[in-house]
Amino acid sequence: MKAGQQRSGVSQAVSRNRMGGLSDTAVVGLALLASAALVWLVSGDGLLVAVLTGTLLVFAGLAWMIANRRPEASDIEFAQPDWSVTVAAIDRTDTAIAVTDRAGRLACANGSFELWFGTANPPPRLPVDDAAMERLTDAVRAAWRDGHARAEVRTEGDTAADWRVEIQRSGRGDDFLVWRIQPVSAVDLVGELVRQVDGRLGKGLARAGISAAVVDPDGMIRAASAGFSQRATGDALSDMTGLDFVSVIS
Repeated sequence: MKAGQQRSGVSQAVSRNRMGGLSDTAVVGLALLASAALVWLVSGDGLLVAVLTGTLLVFAGLAWMIANRRPEASDIEFAQPDWSVTVAAIDRTDTAIAVTDRAGRLACANGSFELWFGTANPPPRLPVDDAAMERLTDAVRAAWRDGHARAEVRTEGDTAADWRVEIQRSGRGDDFLVWRIQPVSAVDLVGELVRQVDGRLGKGLARAGISAAVVDPDGMIRAASAGFSQRATGDALSDMTGLDFVSVIS
């Protein structure tokens, strides 16, 4: 008796598994065949059966597309950056570096930026005149559009100086600007050359039998080596500054 009940239970389970194993497509196909057969038995009209079957196939296809439509990929949420690591990475003594977001807020800055400009002046709102501010504003627009931009400005006040500004768009979503601001060295090359000719360089050239002079565009002597003065005037210590170069050598 128990064995018979077990066999009956097993057969029922197998039957349920077989029914569950039918795919949705097979079920829909059987339903379509049954509907077409029923209409044929009732009406005997082949055209009506074909129209009904085509209509049901269209609706079945739409239902299958809707049921198997993939959900739209959700926007990827990036983790917030660790600005302390960024500050450590951009710590430089020769360049002020700052990072701003699309709203113009200062995200982080290195020590040089804080020392030179302070945190109350996030770029592009640096202490510059109106013309320089307009150049910075144009550079910001160019950086957002093209990915990078450059400008040269001069700050006002007690720390007046010339600066070279480089802006680069960055971030995984291109939603930050990295500012690199370096001081522009105002080196007087002519003045340095004058000092060299008047000094040890000029004396070394004289010992080698070479005469040297620095002449401005007007033909006036700015500096002359001891060898040049010796050959021109007979006195190595003669001051030739301001003399006409052509008249001296003629």
